[in-house]
Formats: sequence, structure tokens, C-alpha cells
Amino acid sequence: MTNVLLIVVKWLARRLLWLLVIIAILIIPRLYPNDVALFKAELKRFVPNADLLQTLEKGKENLETLQRQRTNEVIRQYDAAGAWSDAYIENTIVHVTKDIADRESKSLSDTELLLAFLSGQGFVSDLSNDIEIRLLGKELEALRLVRNRPIGFENVPTARRRLHEAWLEHVGIYYQLQKSKKQRDDYIHAHPWWRVFPAQFSQVMKLNDRVDELLVANQRAKATYDKAYKNWLESKRAADALKAVASDVFSELDNNVLQPLTDFISARRRLDNLASAIKATILPALGILIGLVLVPIAIRAFFYFIVAPVASRRPPIRLLPAAAESSLRAESSRGGDSGTLAVASAVSQKVSVGEHHELLIHPEYIKGTLNLGDKDTKLLLDWRYPLSSLASGMVALTRIRGTSAECIVWISDRTDPFSEIGVITLPEGAALAFQPHNLVGVAQLRNRPIMITRHWRLTSLSAWLTLQLRYLVFHGPATLIVKGCRGIRVEQAAHGRGIDQAATIGFSANLAYSTTRCETFGAYLMGMHGLFNDNFSGGPGYYVYEEMPYFGKKGGVTGRGLEGVTDALLKVFGI
Repeated sequence: MTNVLLIVVKWLARRLLWLLVIIAILIIPRLYPNDVALFKAELKRFVPNADLLQTLEKGKENLETLQRQRTNEVIRQYDAAGAWSDAYIENTIVHVTKDIADRESKSLSDTELLLAFLSGQGFVSDLSNDIEIRLLGKELEALRLVRNRPIGFENVPTARRRLHEAWLEHVGIYYQLQKSKKQRDDYIHAHPWWRVFPAQFSQVMKLNDRVDELLVANQRAKATYDKAYKNWLESKRAADALKAVASDVFSELDNNVLQPLTDFISARRRLDNLASAIKATILPALGILIGLVLVPIAIRAFFYFIVAPVASRRPPIRLLPAAAESSLRAESSRGGDSGTLAVASAVSQKVSVGEHHELLIHPEYIKGTLNLGDKDTKLLLDWRYPLSSLASGMVALTRIRGTSAECIVWISDRTDPFSEIGVITLPEGAALAFQPHNLVGVAQLRNRPIMITRHWRLTSLSAWLTLQLRYLVFHGPATLIVKGCRGIRVEQAAHGRGIDQAATIGFSANLAYSTTRCETFGAYLMGMHGLFNDNFSGGPGYYVYEEMPYFGKKGGVTGRGLEGVTDALLKVFGI
């Protein structure tokens, strides 16, 4: 009763706590409306929404357009850099430097820019300002390159035009020079005595003077051409340097200005997809959660209010009515034979193995021996029931056979401090319906092993409702060594006496066995009591049960999971 009250108090306390939390959530907006409104406004920055994502993507498109336009403008300015005067360059450098400083003073900090991203307001203007700062920085770099230009520096088209003009002039003079040389040589070849005749000599001198004049003109034209070529080369190098500066503008803007926005949009889109997925699955998940909570309650309510009353009205089962006059005896180190409400167990028990007897027992339960007889191993308790032996754990048993001197074996559970050992003696003719999962060992005659019979009740509605289709009956003479949490009890069957079905270990096969529903639904729902109580009548006879069948086992509304399923299957086969 105390446990039930404690569970009810804990349940009410948890619900009261939830009630207080709900009241606090509802009352805070009334007490602090301004703070709540501010909190909601700030919270919206972090909540994904389609409008913000569209704003960010539209802003990115505008920034990319601005980037392309302004970059092209700066590159076009580089093309005319060669024609800039020194005064223009100096004035422009001062103006650009001041413009950069003014724009940097208006830039947002990293935290402010993040908040602008989150709110969708102000990030376009700040990133536009950042683009302008970087473009002005590149323009300033180009101006400084031009300021350090070589003397006579011109832009590339002008330098190329002057180089072409110098080349044409040089080619023209060179052509005239070659033509004059040919005329002179042809004249000398035609007048071999030109040195003798004064008129011919005078003509040759005139032709030589013309050749010398053209040689001088050709040297001047070549010098002009070399100078124009050098000037064109320097102009081209300076233009290439400016182009190198210009080519870095677009990639730098992409990496340093727009990339953070691109990353933020990608993260925001992933967050938005996650939020959409959560919204799409929250109701099904909530339904599953409610189902996981309510379905076990509904199943237990069905069994308690529908199945249990039907099973309780069914007539009792008698396995072996002919064994009515037989009895059994339980011994305890606490003294005496069993009787009504007898304690039939102790932490440690002493079992004597006579000359014609043998003891089959789990080796981990052997605490000590005196006058140990022959000892070997037996794989199964009974080869006629291999699956039952395996399922109940009665495998790899130690077999001890007595000799002429009486063998004493002390038995105790060395793994569970709460387990006690009971010794139940089945005399000749006694039959005990027994669940072997509580069995630790068997003492029996060598030439007459314990007999086990199985009894199916497939045509009994009560058996199907209680999931007990098969019973295993152990026949004497034999001694059963049984374990149980906090002890084993043996009681005489009496009309109206009922025990929790989960505690039942065995009962005399001649008894009328029936079931009744447990007293309270709450105890069954919370896993503190089984669905059925076992009732035994029609004695004389005894029943054996465990003191604490639920100790260390999971209970509550959710039940025992796979462990409970396994126990139910073993119960069906009487194990």
C-alpha cells in the first residue's frame, strides 16, 4: 500500500510541476510584455523562414551585378592610365585614399554583419560598401604603379601607333638608301673611267653625298624606332602589371566578400530544410510517442477488464486427480518440516547423498562437500526433454554419487545475495507440477531417476487465456533443490487462498488449479503485481511459491520488453 501511495504521489508531483511550468509560460507574457516582444523579435532572426532566404538570395544577385559593373569600370580606367598626368594621378590618389577611409569607418563589425544576415536587413549596403573599398584599394594600387611609370610612358595603343610610325619611317628611308646605293653602283659600273672625266666624277660625288645623307637619316630613323619600341615595351609591361592587378579584383571579391554570404545562405537553406523536415514529421512522431505510451496501457486494460474476468470464470484444472492422497515434505535449515505458511528455504542447505543415490546440481551452487563420492558431468537433466532442460538452464550438471560413507554437500547461491535455497522432498507417489526455471538440482535414486511427465491443455479456454498450455509434473521419489528470491514457501492448499501467479513455482498435481484476477488495476498497470492470482483447492495438497518474484525486474507501464516476451514463451511451455 505504501508503494502505491508513493507512486501516486510521484505521479501527482510530476503533473503539478508541469502545471507550474505551463502557468509560468502563460503568465510571463502578461507580466513582461515588452521583454517578451523583444525576445520574439530576436528569436525570429534565428528561425528559418522562406522570406529571409529569398531576401538573402536576391541580395546576393544584386551584389554580383554590382561587382561585375564596378570591376569593368575600374578595368576600363586602367586602360587610360598611361595618359594620366602626374597632377591628376596625385589628386586621384589623395581622393581615393580619403574615400577608402570614410567607407571603412562605416563598415559593420563581424557580429553586426552576422546579425544583418540573420535579419535580412542592412547586409546588402554593407557588402556593397566592402566591394567599393576593395575596388578602390585596387585602383589605388594601380595609381601607384602608374605614378612610378618610366619617363615617356604612354598607354599601349599610343605607344603601338608611335612604334608603327617609326617603323614605317625607318623602312622608307632604308628603301631610299638601298635605291640610292644601287643608282651609284650602276653609274660607276656604266662609267669605269669616271675618275678621268670631270663631269662623271662630279656625278659620282653627288650620288655618294645622297647615300651618305640617307645613311645618316636611316640611323636617326633606327634610333627613333628603337626608342619607340622601348617605349612600347615599357608601356606593355606597365599595362600587363595593371591587368594583373585588375584580374585579381573579381576573384578577391568572390572569395572575401561574397563567399561568407554564400556560405551563410547554404547553411540557412540546410537549416530551413531541417525545419521543414521537422515540421513534416513532428505530428507523426508525436502520434508514435502517444501510441507508445497509450498502447501498453490499452493492452493491459484489455487483459485486465476483458481477458482476466473470462479466465476467472472458467472451471479449475486438475492435472492428476489420482495423486490426491500423496503429500510432499519441505525441509529448512531453520528447522522442522513444512506446514501451513512454512519457510522451506535458507541461504545455505545441506543435502545428504546416500550409497544408492546421486545428486545432479549446477556446479556454481556447490559451496562445500564432505566425503565426496564419485563425481562426473551430465549434460542434460532429462534427455527426453532436451529443449526444456536447455530453456531452464539444467545443462552441464555436476553428478555426485554417494559411496559407502555418507556424502554431505552444502548448497548455496554464490552469485545472488538475495537468493535462498529450498529442499523439497517428493515421497513415493507424490506428483508436483513444477516450473524448472527455479530448479537448481535433483537428488534421486541411481536406478530410478526422477520421472517427468508433460500434460497439455490445448482444449482448455482457461489455459489459452492464461498462456499455460503445458505443465511439467515431477514424480517422486526424489528431492528437488529450488532457488527463490528472499526465500521459498510451502503451504497447504486452502479454499480462498490466492497468490500472485508470477510467484508460483509448483503445486501438487491433484489440486484443483484456477485463476482469479488480481485485486487492483493500478498494481497490475505499474508492474507490481501479475494479472492473475493462482488459487488451489481440493486438497490435501501443497503449493510452492517464491517470496519476491519481481525483485530486480523492470516493471511499470511499459513492462519488461523482450525479457517479458521470453518469460511469456517459457510460461506457455511450462518452463
